[in-house]
Amino acid sequence: MIKHIIFILFLSFNVIAQTRTTDSLRKHSVKDDTSAVINFRKIAALFFEERKSDSALFYYTKSLNLAIKIKNKQQEGLCYKVIGRFYLENDEYKQAITNYNKAIQAFQSISNKKDVVSCYSLLAQAQHYKSDFVNSLKNSQMALKISKEIGDMVQYSRSLNVLGLIYKRQKNYRLAINTFKENLSIEQTLGDEKRDVVGVYSNLGLTYYEAKIFDTALIYQLIALKIADKDKRSIQFAIVNLNIALTYDELKKYDLAVKHYNVALPIFKEAGDEYGLSLVYMNIASNDNIFKNFKSAQQNFIRSLDISLKLGLIDNLDLVYAGLASAEEGLGDYKKAYGYLSKSKLLHDSIFNSENSKQFGELKTNFAVEKKEAELKLKSDAEKQKITLVANEEKKQQKIIIFSVVIVLAIVCVFSIFLYRRFKLTQKQNSIIEAKEKETHLQKETIEEKQKEILDSIHYAKRIQQALMPNEHFIKKTFDRLNNKEN
Repeated sequence: MIKHIIFILFLSFNVIAQTRTTDSLRKHSVKDDTSAVINFRKIAALFFEERKSDSALFYYTKSLNLAIKIKNKQQEGLCYKVIGRFYLENDEYKQAITNYNKAIQAFQSISNKKDVVSCYSLLAQAQHYKSDFVNSLKNSQMALKISKEIGDMVQYSRSLNVLGLIYKRQKNYRLAINTFKENLSIEQTLGDEKRDVVGVYSNLGLTYYEAKIFDTALIYQLIALKIADKDKRSIQFAIVNLNIALTYDELKKYDLAVKHYNVALPIFKEAGDEYGLSLVYMNIASNDNIFKNFKSAQQNFIRSLDISLKLGLIDNLDLVYAGLASAEEGLGDYKKAYGYLSKSKLLHDSIFNSENSKQFGELKTNFAVEKKEAELKLKSDAEKQKITLVANEEKKQQKIIIFSVVIVLAIVCVFSIFLYRRFKLTQKQNSIIEAKEKETHLQKETIEEKQKEILDSIHYAKRIQQALMPNEHFIKKTFDRLNNKEN
């Protein structure tokens, strides 16, 4: 009871504190000036953290309108930027792209290159999620160019990350790996608060996974998991677990894959990350198809399909329709299976058409990653050495585990032999005891038979004696007669 009361009091104080903060900010937002714009944005951020989307968007819009009214381009750009982030976090990529473009225009009008490069990087990220790879690559390269000009290594690193993701989606794994490794080398030089080493390790692992080099992929992913383990409720932790699950699937270690899917799923649900949920449902459904659990596969694919349609995830839809075709075929509904397969083929053919491929080729020539290879070689060697050390450590642990198992098995075998010999000895002793009991029983029967024969002989002799001897009355009568004669 006391614990519950303390918990309720804590919640009450927390709500009161947040209410006071919001009220205080509202009081400071009375005047139509820059501080009011900032305070409205802070109020929106508080509502956004509490997942009150309508209230957050209301105050973001109020802040934006006020910034436009007072003609403050810096604040206007910041408002468009945070509204873009709001839509990006809610998986509304079209709205996010619109607001990022407006933010770029506002910042460009005042020559604020630092915020321009940040918005280009975020814009490329939103376009990447929407499967608009051409524009995503174009804006990512623009972010790289500007960030390098102004010496902003944080934005340069983030832009490299987006660029690596685009190359990965284009299946140009060599360029993707080189880009991510350059990204990693920069991230490792940044301060703890600014760097995202987990994300880069995870993306490297995912690239090796897609290149079907699964052992190397797992090494990078396990390094990412070890770092991300500090916050087991974060989206990043869920993403790392999802990637590891995918790799274990390919290595046919399905029990380990299920374990990591089950770690990721509740985190995505709690965070309301529909993109993550669509991926988890899709891959769980794929496993269901493998084990011929077609009904479960159908249900999970439909969950993923609903989210993918809502978010416009074209490449997800391709895989989901193909998986649904397999599930419906397994359930015997060939008409539905054919329909889903046709949709999958149509989407697959439209994702990378010849026009897109041509544009990708032209954009690649504008960014020559090859010249970076010499610079990255030393860093790559150091990374390989680190990976080798991790692999050796894992092998050492595996050897210890195997040795321990062998010892335990040996002890079990010795104990089993001892028990078996004990059992055989006991069985032999029981056999001897049974034989002696049988012999004793036989002797008893023999003695009883002999005793009966002797008793029968005695009774027979007694009857003969009784037959030969006169009876008692005759003897008495004879004695009486003899006595009378003498008298």
